[in-house]
This record gives sequence, structure tokens and C-alpha cells, in this order.
Amino acid sequence: MIAPNRRFAPRGREAPDGRILTDGRALPNASDTPAGRDFRSRSAKGREAEEIVSASMLATGWEVVARNWRRGRGELDIVAFRDGVLAVVEVKDIDAYGLEGVESSVGGRKRARIVETSKLFIHSHREFSSASVRYDVATVAAGALADYFENAFSERT
Repeated sequence: MIAPNRRFAPRGREAPDGRILTDGRALPNASDTPAGRDFRSRSAKGREAEEIVSASMLATGWEVVARNWRRGRGELDIVAFRDGVLAVVEVKDIDAYGLEGVESSVGGRKRARIVETSKLFIHSHREFSSASVRYDVATVAAGALADYFENAFSERT
């Protein structure tokens, strides 16, 4: 008989609200931490922000053709198509640093990587080869679309 894998066994008992109790204390939720601090992972926050932006784009008539498309070191958060325009959207979850944080997080290297990855996307998806490409940045704050910057940067950044 194979012994159960101890590594994945719970280390405590479950609280009524579903959190695991360890040493008699519940693990923190964002609502019961100082200043409402959010302990979700960056990738979880990013996925939620991308979902919000995707839903907004779908509601305004865009067809989301790809999400989290990766090639090499590059990733495109959202690629959407409407009326001959292919929008490559970088999604940022605004934190305490606000828009200043967005500007620094979508710097020259990041923009160049997005442009290069978008060229790889178009090469892989020939149906978009005649589309006009634009590079947008969308920001999400407090679980809602905060700002959407069309043509936030160009290929020649």
C-alpha cells in the first residue's frame, strides 16, 4: 500500500468560513487585515484585472481573440479585434502608486517587448496581417475599469 502524500495534507482544522486554522488562528483575508491589505498573488490580481477589461471590451463590441498569449519572453495580456483594428492591450492593476506606477511599469523595455510579441502574434495569426495595430493600456482599480488609454504607445517607442 502506498502511503498518503503528507505534503498536501491539511496542517490545521477548517474554520466555519472555510479558512484553515493553524495554531488556533485563522489565515488572514483582505477584509480582516490592517488597512484591508490584499494577500492575493500578483498573478491572481492580474487575471482578475484582465477579466474585467475583457468583459468591458466584449460589451463595447470587441472580439477578444487572445488572452495571455506568450512567445519567448513576451506576453500579450489581451488581443482584441474590431472593425479592422487589432488592439493589443496591456492591463495594469493600479495599486497605491497609481498612474505613476503604471507609467514606470510599462517602460521602454516593456513596450518594446509588447511590440515584438505582437509581431510574432500577427505572424502566427495571418488573418490579422492586414489589420491596423494599436497598443492600449487599461488600468483596473478596486475591481473596476479605471482608465483605458487608446494608442498609449506606438511601435516606435
